[in-house]
Amino acid sequence: MLGTLTGEALTIGSGGRVLATVRTGLAKVGAVAAEQDTLVAADPDAGQVMIRAAGQVRTVTGPWRPAAVGVHEGQVYVVDEIGRSVERISPGGAREVVVSGLPIGFPVEGKRTTARRPSLLSVPGHGLLVGCDGDGSIRRLRGSSRR
Repeated sequence: MLGTLTGEALTIGSGGRVLATVRTGLAKVGAVAAEQDTLVAADPDAGQVMIRAAGQVRTVTGPWRPAAVGVHEGQVYVVDEIGRSVERISPGGAREVVVSGLPIGFPVEGKRTTARRPSLLSVPGHGLLVGCDGDGSIRRLRGSSRR
């Protein structure tokens, strides 16, 4: 999946061919993730996250900067650049901070990184991984794998 400035999420196939276009209802899409029947897209500038799951669409808005999104084992996670945290969003739209104090969105003294934004990735067998752009580290969230 790939986000666009037009508020759409695109599925790209081999050779760069667009296989599907999904309208998100967001002004632009800066982050996107999908797992089975769940699609999550975020507009960091507007502070909005769109979740489409089980035929339902929900938009969660708040005073945050959702810079990265992920779906892991059916749960939706968001990296908030302002709060330097990872939050889980319940099916009802409630936000819960899972981890905070991450080196996200700012450089750590003495560390150099070429990364330009945080990332969030679900890796089967390894759990949920957070790429921290502040120091270039990759961190695994505890309890994010059922092993």
